[in-house]
Amino acid sequence: MIITSVQMKIIENPTTKMLGVASIVLDDMIVIHDIKILQSEGSKFLAMPSKVLKNGDFKDVAHPINKEARCALEKIIFSCFEEGKKKMCSRVEMSNMNNTVQSLLDQMPEDFFISDFI
Repeated sequence: MIITSVQMKIIENPTTKMLGVASIVLDDMIVIHDIKILQSEGSKFLAMPSKVLKNGDFKDVAHPINKEARCALEKIIFSCFEEGKKKMCSRVEMSNMNNTVQSLLDQMPEDFFISDFI
């Protein structure tokens, strides 16, 4: 499974920890919305989509199940975020252009190009 595209909304608000919200498309068949890019103490991290349980706790709806998959997701999503910021976009979409890669773990930020932006 590979990421075929990333859609990113960049949030320019210094009063919030949220830097952006992403959606990823997997194999041109499955989409995961609401992946948040947050910043705390100068470090960026991903918050996967979640729901609130009856007791008030949050539970991820979708998430990587190992460190390698999380690192691969972060690398690609953070790269999309940085490219959008460089172009001063409020929204950016990046698409995979490497059709030889078969696994998310083998994908690199360089495999993606900006296919749309606002």
